[in-house]
Amino acid sequence: MKKPIVFLIFFTIIMGFIFLNVGSDDKEFQPMESPRNQLSDEDSIDYGNYIKIESTKYELSLSSPVADTGSMTPSIPNSAKIITRTVTKDEELFIGDIVCFFSKRVSGTQICHRIIEIDGEGESGRIFTRGDNVEGGGEVKRRDEINSIVVGVIF
Repeated sequence: MKKPIVFLIFFTIIMGFIFLNVGSDDKEFQPMESPRNQLSDEDSIDYGNYIKIESTKYELSLSSPVADTGSMTPSIPNSAKIITRTVTKDEELFIGDIVCFFSKRVSGTQICHRIIEIDGEGESGRIFTRGDNVEGGGEVKRRDEINSIVVGVIF
């Protein structure tokens, strides 16, 4: 009677070890920086059943999803609309901000990616961006190539 119980315990331990390690790999988890708050409480009015956003500081625009690549899924699904604001020339950008720029590969197509690194300052500074759903490399942009920041997502 003891042999089946010992085997069952041993089998359970081995299977638990196997299942805990399934899908794990040697990649280290790297948390993403969250975008900073782009609007203040004074920029919005809550009417109960809807919210009105009026910024005296920024010009906001609503647009359909940009390039339909899925690179920002699930943060920005392809079916979502985004609210953006124009980036001023001397405005400081931060790691975690989701920014938009025009693609060099597909003319006239706007791409939105998260800033993962900033190297240098001013117009000559380099901004490293990558989609949340993209592994590996991203895109390197000059500061003056960034045209807007994502303020909100409408799902």
